Amino acid sequence: MLSQLSIFCLTYNRQRFIKRLIKYWQGTLRECKIFILDGSKNEINKSYLNLINSDNINYIHCKNETYFERYIKIPELLKTKYVQLVADDEIFLRSGIKRCINFLEENQSFSSCTGSVILFDLLGKREILGYDVYSLFSNEDMNPEKRVEKWLSFTQPNTIYGINRSNYLKKIIDQIKTLNQKEFSAPENLIEDMSEIGLSFLGKTKKINDLMWMRSLENPSMPLNQDKYREVRPEYFLLSEKFPRKKNIFNNFIKEYLQNLDSSYINNDYQNFKNLYYRRLKLIRKNKKKNFLKRIVNLYFLKNFLKKIIPVKIKTFLKLKFYLKDREILRFLETRKKKIIFLKNEVEYFKQEIINFYNEK
Repeated sequence: MLSQLSIFCLTYNRQRFIKRLIKYWQGTLRECKIFILDGSKNEINKSYLNLINSDNINYIHCKNETYFERYIKIPELLKTKYVQLVADDEIFLRSGIKRCINFLEENQSFSSCTGSVILFDLLGKREILGYDVYSLFSNEDMNPEKRVEKWLSFTQPNTIYGINRSNYLKKIIDQIKTLNQKEFSAPENLIEDMSEIGLSFLGKTKKINDLMWMRSLENPSMPLNQDKYREVRPEYFLLSEKFPRKKNIFNNFIKEYLQNLDSSYINNDYQNFKNLYYRRLKLIRKNKKKNFLKRIVNLYFLKNFLKKIIPVKIKTFLKLKFYLKDREILRFLETRKKKIIFLKNEVEYFKQEIINFYNEK
């Protein structure tokens, strides 16, 4: 069934990571249809493109296009039964993907299935460390409103990087693209939220224990103190009095969003749906403030400064001495095998691919 899966990677200025993905995909997912939508100014290095030796990987240079502009291209390229979105610096394991597809084949009332996720990071170009991350969850209430309500009670992604039914994602994107208005300058930052809500509404969602998502710690997240960043995040501009036009456009969109996804649905309690979404935004904003204060109390900024000035060799030595015993990725997974199902040879292959990537000349 892997031939019925299309994978979309929306990337920007990360050529080396795209090279890594191309090599990994060719070794593990040759049956899938894969589309790389690159919004960078310059096309990817020709030597990287020359690594593609099969017709299942398609590179499309979308010069200077925003994430949103590339996201709404997906329906015109999507011809398979299932679809997955991936980040350019993360790896998804074949066995977990297959188990998710098999689950959806056997359970038609589900819109999405995702496997277990862990964080990974590099240690000294010779070891990969594993870390816990948020817990993904199943959302199986028969009532679509209850499923949406449950998703809105969390502040994390859950289904967006899972295996999703293509017909549902197409419906969702058809609605999301209506936000592409001049006054609404950055609708791409609502893509994840609206996609997750749509998937929860259109069907039940499943979390299985099979390891699927290796989430990367290699690249720093966007800093929280950039004014531009604040202006395009919904937890800021929708809760601010500075952007009334944006807020009005969004409120009109969300008022009819669920009914537009399913014409048979009559939304008699739109206000509750909107209130729950805004409550979630307030919680996200509150958590960010809490995390910032925790960083101050825990001397995060001082520790970060010391990390920068301590020589790499010393940091590597300390990590090898104190981290490796519990964090080396296979040992890390072994201690969690009651909750996470994994194939040792698959994780070893993943580990070697990442190490090789950092040791290339």
